[in-house]
Amino acid sequence: MALFFFIMGGNVILKKHPIVSPMRWFFWFMALAFSPSIIMSIYQLSTGKLGDDSYITLINPIMFSVLLLFFWRQMQGYMIMGVTDESIRDGLHYALKESEEEFEEVLTKIKLLKRDTELNLSIQSWMGTGQIRINNKDQACLKNITSHLSSYFSTNKTPPNYVTSIFYIIMGAFMVVMSIIMLSLKT
Repeated sequence: MALFFFIMGGNVILKKHPIVSPMRWFFWFMALAFSPSIIMSIYQLSTGKLGDDSYITLINPIMFSVLLLFFWRQMQGYMIMGVTDESIRDGLHYALKESEEEFEEVLTKIKLLKRDTELNLSIQSWMGTGQIRINNKDQACLKNITSHLSSYFSTNKTPPNYVTSIFYIIMGAFMVVMSIIMLSLKT
């Protein structure tokens, strides 16, 4: 997990521009983080090695599985890290024009007029993050738009917002330190 945080945070800092990445990457890293707890609980249930906290052993895999289902639904589309309000707007206008999409902006969405669908936007500019999703299942259209958006960020030297990148690097460092402490306690 620490490596994931270092890569995501370091990517924006080293490249010096916002990055666009599929939200499903985040899901798979969440699944990886939850898997030891789920596997251990299932193992304890299958071997009958239940202690005084057997109710926790029963609830644990169910709870984490429900969380993963929620995350699967929630983490659709693409995440943009290192953006500001201006950079995401300029980047999306560029990407939509490059994709030859006619569009109309409405507060948190962009209507794609030829396709009769909408791009949903969620921007937290103070944190430097955003999420872009498409209403229907036209993932090819979304992939094309985000490809152009990524190209825009890498070629236009858009100054990034580093808040989330720095947070990710700090969290990655905490994870490494905690891992070292946990390993030293076992010896």
